[in-house]
Amino acid sequence: MKHLKNLRYRHYLQAGIVFSLTFNFILLTIYYEIALFSDNHFLAVTALFISVYLFLLLPAKDYVISRWIIQVSHRSRASLSRLNERIHMLENTNDVLSFLQDFLRRSNRREIRLYTIVPRREIYLVKKKGESEAAALSSTERDWLLATLTPSASLDSLRNYNGPMAAMYSACSIVPVFFRDRLLAAIISPEKLNTEQYDLLENLARQLSVILESSELRKKNPRSELLSREFSAARAVGELLARSSDIECCGKIFRRIPQGWQDKYFNAMFEVAYPEVQTTKRNFLLLARLSSSAIRANSLQLFIAQGYFNSVVFSLAPEQTLWDLAEQFNDLLFSQENGKISLDGIIAEIREEEDDSLIVFGKKISLNMAGQRTLFEKSVPMGLGYLADNPLIPLPNTGIISIGLSNYDLLQIVPGATP
Repeated sequence: MKHLKNLRYRHYLQAGIVFSLTFNFILLTIYYEIALFSDNHFLAVTALFISVYLFLLLPAKDYVISRWIIQVSHRSRASLSRLNERIHMLENTNDVLSFLQDFLRRSNRREIRLYTIVPRREIYLVKKKGESEAAALSSTERDWLLATLTPSASLDSLRNYNGPMAAMYSACSIVPVFFRDRLLAAIISPEKLNTEQYDLLENLARQLSVILESSELRKKNPRSELLSREFSAARAVGELLARSSDIECCGKIFRRIPQGWQDKYFNAMFEVAYPEVQTTKRNFLLLARLSSSAIRANSLQLFIAQGYFNSVVFSLAPEQTLWDLAEQFNDLLFSQENGKISLDGIIAEIREEEDDSLIVFGKKISLNMAGQRTLFEKSVPMGLGYLADNPLIPLPNTGIISIGLSNYDLLQIVPGATP
């Protein structure tokens, strides 16, 4: 049958052969019993029986066996596919050992070994039933593993191994676990794996490489030290985004308020940019923070948003307005980041000869103009794909304007600078 070439499990072949032999034996017994009571019509009965067997029973038997083989193959693939979906949830070596145990049960294999090089050399013997345990190996086999599986081993050296254990090596399926060309572990199956099983264990090897590398990194660098490095890098990016020096343009000074930047609990960015082509001098100001904010990776997200803002402003045409800028910036954030970066803050247009204006987006934005403080509790954040209801606010050309995020005054616009 054509489906037999896709059958990869020996015990299924054996079961099919036993079923076929049993089926034929039963038919032969029935034929013998019928022949005993049909002496006068022996040839007719024999011809009828052979015809029924060849044209009805034999095709029916082949169909049943082929359907059973197809179902077994599909069931096995579906089972491995469901198992593959769990790989990204594995977090430590114990999770990997439990995963391998499930793999053995679903693929109907007896055992598999996991040999780890980092963070320490260990050999685990995983069986279908019972807990995983340290593998009891012969001295020759252990020497072979220690000599062959080293951190400097390459995939070619594993494939072209020609040492004293070459015969045993060729009978095994070995899935190496590499991280940046460095061997961290190996998954060893005493029996050859089929394509689907090997692909599944290769996916497992990629996840295991991250687990082992992280474990070694934590061993070398305590978590407190890693967090300290992350916070230091985040603060450095945050300071870069804050622009410590004043900016003068269009007859105004943009000045950050040091006390507010020092007291705030979140990262924020302050950026001023201008279009490449312009008929009247104008600059665009962005003051923003992330809608959901912390101090670590969010600094990098703000850095990304700053790049989007600069690129949109740079390409803005002379006839395009502040609303055009806001919509393009919002669409770019949404299309490129899929809503994962949303901002609270303001975008302002500062002109040399005309009135200024700004657009508010997000929550808890405060404006202090002419001694009157206005708090915008809630509007649509930037980066979610729509800004239709966000207010456009005109700015007076006289007096100091203070802008704050989450009740912290962060920026002043002071008139009177030399253009």
